[in-house]
Amino acid sequence: MLHLEAFVHISTAYANCNRKHIDEVIYPPPVEPRKLIESIEWLDDGIVRDITPRLIGDRPNTYTYTKALAEYLVQQEQEQLDVAIIRPSIVGATWQEPFPGWIDNFNGPSGVFIAVSVPLKPRSVFKLAYTCDTRAGKGILRTMRANNDAVADLIPVDVVINLTLAAGWYTGERRPKTAVVFNCTSGGINPFHWGEIGRRIV
Repeated sequence: MLHLEAFVHISTAYANCNRKHIDEVIYPPPVEPRKLIESIEWLDDGIVRDITPRLIGDRPNTYTYTKALAEYLVQQEQEQLDVAIIRPSIVGATWQEPFPGWIDNFNGPSGVFIAVSVPLKPRSVFKLAYTCDTRAGKGILRTMRANNDAVADLIPVDVVINLTLAAGWYTGERRPKTAVVFNCTSGGINPFHWGEIGRRIV
């Protein structure tokens, strides 16, 4: 990678979900990642399954745990690379580009919105899900366990992509001495609560 100008790592806003407040910094990992990798390589799968709950501690799953480890590993390369880390929250359909409501899959929140909504006229289902122009549910998803007051921190995919491009440019041009971290979330400025899905979409 002799001619690499910038390295942009996509993490998640939930990499440090065990913290009350998450700044745009890289936190110390729960364990030293390389030592963990060496240990896992020689341990039996059954033992790994047994120790996993103790390893992840107060994190909800291995996804958030390994994302935290990956951020630290990327940071260790900042001497050789100009590094930026993007932490998006829950990525959903587009805000503006290529057009409002565009998405190419039913993963994540889009799948939930599609499962509970159905257009009454043949229009874009994605747009309907996000503009809440529905009057009926498909019946695929009749119940969903969620805290109605919890923020569903959705971020449009085009916002994440634009930030990624801008972070790559900034990192390549400014050449920061340490890894630059960008939290890419909406919950603090435009909160949407899980309880609103029932009121706005169905």
